[in-house]
Amino acid sequence: MQKHIIPLFMGAMGIGLTEFIMMGILPDIASSLHISIPLSGHLISAYAFGVVMGAPLILILSNKFAPKQILILLLVMFTIFNALSASTHNYYLLILFRFCAGLPHGCFFGVGAIVAMVLAKPDKKTTAVANMFLGLTLANVIGVPIGTFLSHHFSWNIVFIVVGFIGLITILLSSIFIPNLPKQNTPSSLKNELKVFKKSETWLVLVLCAIGCGGLFAWFSFIGPLMIQETHLKPQFMPYIMSLAGVGMTLGLKLGAFVSDKRSPIFSLIFFMLLLIVSLGCVFLFAHNLYLSLIFVFITGLCSFAYVAPLQVIFIQVFEDSKQLGATLTHGTFNIGNGIGAYLGGLSILYTFSYASPSLAGAGLAFIGLLIAILLAIKTKSSNSLKLRT
Repeated sequence: MQKHIIPLFMGAMGIGLTEFIMMGILPDIASSLHISIPLSGHLISAYAFGVVMGAPLILILSNKFAPKQILILLLVMFTIFNALSASTHNYYLLILFRFCAGLPHGCFFGVGAIVAMVLAKPDKKTTAVANMFLGLTLANVIGVPIGTFLSHHFSWNIVFIVVGFIGLITILLSSIFIPNLPKQNTPSSLKNELKVFKKSETWLVLVLCAIGCGGLFAWFSFIGPLMIQETHLKPQFMPYIMSLAGVGMTLGLKLGAFVSDKRSPIFSLIFFMLLLIVSLGCVFLFAHNLYLSLIFVFITGLCSFAYVAPLQVIFIQVFEDSKQLGATLTHGTFNIGNGIGAYLGGLSILYTFSYASPSLAGAGLAFIGLLIAILLAIKTKSSNSLKLRT
């Protein structure tokens, strides 16, 4: 791994931990704050909403600061608000701090993706972005299981203390290893950046990400209650479940990047989104079978992250003249999917009284995303307006 990727990797790991740890500790927070599981799911939506609201920051910051300065500023915000999350036992304050902790999320990945791609070889751009996202998947393989264990046996507040510590380390590494690249935009180009919203491809890829990515979060937001209540797994085994999903996500990220580099990002996206729909359906059908449930935890994790890097590259290519904005909006819209998925998953539980039902809601969202991806592929091919290739 190149040295400039190390702080991007670490930042992604910290962000991945603070975002995905909620899925493992949701029952503990609900018990600690004396609220219901569906109500505690709003903590996931609050973070996602913060990511969405924070995405426009890139338009301001990219005109005033260089990428290295932006990354450090975002990491300072990230560290402060996660530390504050660790300090409270009040539900409404936690909602506020989770929202604020989400603000730098999209900007960090947006700027980080640009740094990774600018410094990568022409035929390794998707792989460079995937190497950054490996930190996010490592958080699921190691960080989330450890955090879940600490939450179950000690306190969920400890998890956010650890995230804050990771933020401090990443600030130091960024100051050392991130090269001093020039500003990506000038004030005069700001109006030109917004012209990208006149293209139909722009709106297709935004809606694709916002809806299609909701499939992952409808399932993963309630994986704890699903495995405990439906599969009848003992709570102490949940760290291993989170790790199993994380291993699948890690392998999926590398596999999706490999297919994208060999074929094209849009092919990789459509292929793995189709597999995700099938896998989510199987999660519902085999929720009461322990061994099959374990298999589909792994497969669903793999499929759900296999299209992350290709989708990031598609965004940057669609936003050809507004690369930082495109890279950032990937995560803004990705977390709209987070919020939609968590909300619809909680709603399905309220109406069906089954913790397996969110996977069906997820399959429905992923199916809509698949149709949009196919439409995007047909449109760009027929108009020859965009080469969705690395």
